[in-house]
Amino acid sequence: MNEMAIALALIFQQIHALKFVENERINDISVDIIAVVDKDIATNQLKSNMSRLDAISAVSGAIIGESSFSEKVEHCKHAGDGGKSIGLGQVMRGKNWEGWKRMEICASRQLQIRLALHVLDRCWLRTPSARATFKCYTSGDAGKDSTVARVENRYCTKIKAALMTSLITPVIDLPIARQEFADSRSN
Repeated sequence: MNEMAIALALIFQQIHALKFVENERINDISVDIIAVVDKDIATNQLKSNMSRLDAISAVSGAIIGESSFSEKVEHCKHAGDGGKSIGLGQVMRGKNWEGWKRMEICASRQLQIRLALHVLDRCWLRTPSARATFKCYTSGDAGKDSTVARVENRYCTKIKAALMTSLITPVIDLPIARQEFADSRSN
């Protein structure tokens, strides 16, 4: 687990909506978010000028707001929009699935994160601000506000600020944090 994943997991553990999610699941999702964002940036999959920090914060905010990391949502036992939206990011069927089949999406957490990230990236390209991006993400229209868009934007903003703080001034002792994560995985 790298430093960014550790910081992200520690931030997630402080979010009230995730209080019933096991630490191991939070750790695993944190690692997957970082892996997806880093791979997509390294392979030039993102078309906007979204920074690594913005991408991590945005996809984190979206999947917390859409699913609260629910395993039932991840495994597509619960779907939104009359069954048209699936996965941790509740990505709506159609072009957003990028040719993938429901079964493939439901079987891969990283694919779910990647699809959510790509929708966010397309929204960011048209409206390069977090607030408008979440309006676009939740409704397809950057001018249409919703409670979910506001919630996801708040999560994104808080996560980004906390990550920036942890990058600028080390607020955690990483060797101790690594040990705490190792301990939490063994419980």
